[in-house]
Parts: sequence; C-alpha cells; structure tokens
Amino acid sequence: MESVELVLESVENDYPGLVREALAAKEPNNSCSASLSSCGYAWLIVGHNLYVWKYDAEDGYACAPAVLNLPPSGLPYNAQTVCVYKKQGFSTFGIVAVTPEGVFRHWSMPDRQFSDSSVDLDREVVLSLTRINLHSSDGIYFLLATTTCSLFLLNVNANITPTPGKRQRLSSEITVKIIHTNARTGIGGKLASAIFGEGRQSGSRLIKALVYEQSNDELVGSNFITSSSSNSISGKNMHVLAVTEYHLHSYSIRDSAKIWSCELAEMAGEHFALDLWNLHDIEKHNHWREKIETWILDVVNIRNGALILFACCNKVISTQIHFAFGYISEYDGSHPPIALEWFCILKALSNEYKVNQQIFSIYFNKLL
Repeated sequence: MESVELVLESVENDYPGLVREALAAKEPNNSCSASLSSCGYAWLIVGHNLYVWKYDAEDGYACAPAVLNLPPSGLPYNAQTVCVYKKQGFSTFGIVAVTPEGVFRHWSMPDRQFSDSSVDLDREVVLSLTRINLHSSDGIYFLLATTTCSLFLLNVNANITPTPGKRQRLSSEITVKIIHTNARTGIGGKLASAIFGEGRQSGSRLIKALVYEQSNDELVGSNFITSSSSNSISGKNMHVLAVTEYHLHSYSIRDSAKIWSCELAEMAGEHFALDLWNLHDIEKHNHWREKIETWILDVVNIRNGALILFACCNKVISTQIHFAFGYISEYDGSHPPIALEWFCILKALSNEYKVNQQIFSIYFNKLL
C-alpha cells in the first residue's frame, strides 16, 4: 500500500453570532453536538435547536444561520443523526433530522414548513443518518443505522420542480425500506419477546455504517441485471459496511440481505501480538495470546478500501491500551477481506492510560 495521506484542515471562518450566543448560553447539562458536510454547510445542535450555516463562504464571512426546531425527544440528539444536502436545481439546501426514537423531520428548504414521519424501530435507538451520494430522479437516499445494527434505506422524494419567480407550495414524501433489522417479527418472535424479553443484549453494538458501491468490473459474470435507470438505487450494486466492535458485516442494499461477515478484530490481534509482544502462532504462546483483547474504535472510507482504528490490551502484561491503524482493500460485494493490507501501531502518548472507560475517552480525544 502506498503511503496514506490524512490531512486535518481547519475552518478559518468564525462562528455566526447566533451560534456564538447559543454556545455561550448553553446550560451545563444540555447536550451539544456539531458536524459539517462536504457540500459546504455546518450544523450545531444545542438542546432541541438546530443551527445550520454555510462555512465555506467565498468572502470569508460567516452568514446568519438557519435556526430550526427539532422534534421532541426523551434522549439527547447527536449531530450524526442530521444530514444537510443540496438538491440539483436549487441554490439553497435541504435538511433531514431524525430523533433517537425514529421520528423524521424534513425541511425541503430551511425557510419552508417541515414534514414529519416515523419508522418503527422496535425500541432500538438511532445511531446515524448518512447521505448516499446517488444522483437520481427517484429521490434523495439516506442510510439510517441503529446502535444495535439495524439498517434502513430512507428515500426522500421531494416532488419539486422549481419555477423561477413563482411562489410554490413544496411537499415531500418519505419512504423506508428495511435492509436488516434485529427486531423480532411474527407471532412467534413477539411471543418470545413477551416471555423472555427483548434480548437486545445479544445484539452487537454498531460503531459505524459506511456505504460503498461494487465496481462494474466486479459485476462481470454475475447475475446482476442493470435497471432501466442506471442512476436508481436498484440500478447500482450498493452495499453497507456495518462495523461492530469485533466484526465487519456487508449488506446488499438492493437485495436487503447480509452478504458476508469478517472477524476483523481477530486479524488485528494477530498483528498486535507479533509486533508488540513477539507472540507467534505457536502452542507455547497460546496462553498469552488468549489474554489479548482487541476491538474496533472507528472506521472511514479511504481510496477503494477502509481505514480502521483499533485498540488492544494484554492484561497478562499490563492494563495499558495500545492503538493502531489498519487498512483493508481486498473486499467487495461478494468476498470479505482475508487480511489487513497495512498495519501501523501508534506511538503511546503516555503509559498512564489504563483500561478505564472514562480515562480511555480522554486518551482517545487527545489522540484525535
């Protein structure tokens, strides 16, 4: 693998006045979260208020933000459950937000009336809402993921044809397709839930859900049939890469089916064992290797693969946590990765960081 270049770019523009005021007036117990999009917009959530503004203005001036009210929720919001998008033919932006309980609110334009809808998550909690970069006349697509690895395809069909100089009434329709769900369905499933409980503890905790597309070369010789609209979601072989603490799972959006699973943390554990403690895959090292715990912290799409951040601890030796980056590229819609193409252990900032959730969070923030 060639050297990977990761660049952190600071946003030089100052916050708009309303955003600075909201941050200054924020109560200590109020949740606060922020993010930005590739289309040039940033957003901040303070309580149930959403502030959206353009951060890459050419004149360097931070314009006044749109201030919107999010749907009521009993759980704190996260900026990862909000998406700001640009629609072809419009100079302004649209916004989709979802509560942790699954209530959607869509603004086709920030100064227009919103529309609400919901999806039955069966007591699951929303983790993220991700825009699928697909230019289609069918609508605008988003991936909704829950903390327990249920996946839904959200289609926002605005049905808008802009007419210059004419005031229009805008409407939108949101449809939801289940890609994968942990919910128990049917009479038997509901009866088991009533008797034995929901059983959510058995589900894996989702770290992140990424979207990737199988290339045309990989479709040669397959049963794939091109849709009449090559830009529709059914005309693309789109997949979801669901990343849990120890595994990767690939799901087909078109077929709503799991394609493969991979124990990626175990692969990384082999590298940690060899690089840090020189523990080879031999019988006399088995006892030491069994005490090594490795898990996944984060992952991002990069080039034609994924860059993964791992954590590892060998409790036989110490309680120190070690970190490493790994890269995978040899996977597609049909085959899981068989090895890490590249692995690099990060230099420890200090030896004082132990296996403690609160201290670990501080360490990870310093690392980023």
